[in-house]
Amino acid sequence: MPYDMQLKQVLANGKKGGLNVGAILILPKGFELALTYRISPKMKEKIDNLSFQTYRPNKKNILVIGPNPGGNRGRGQIYLDGSKSKNTVYNATVAGIISKIIRKEKKGGMK
Repeated sequence: MPYDMQLKQVLANGKKGGLNVGAILILPKGFELALTYRISPKMKEKIDNLSFQTYRPNKKNILVIGPNPGGNRGRGQIYLDGSKSKNTVYNATVAGIISKIIRKEKKGGMK
């Protein structure tokens, strides 16, 4: 999928870097991702740094394709299996709507 390679995103370290882009590939039922040993060296070279994984164990014909594994994926996301990533200990215990945000004054002149 072509996209503007000049676009940048803010990385975990606060600097700008390349976008994390990916795709969902839905294959006909019965198709699934080939085992690693069955992928030819030529094909491995073509796919280089892309990661492939099945959407769910019972949906092997749906693949999630993305950039380098381990890259910045944001904070507080939900993985395909429903597990949370990089969440802080401050999770809401109930649903609600934020109606106001009050900024506290900074103490000690720290930034």
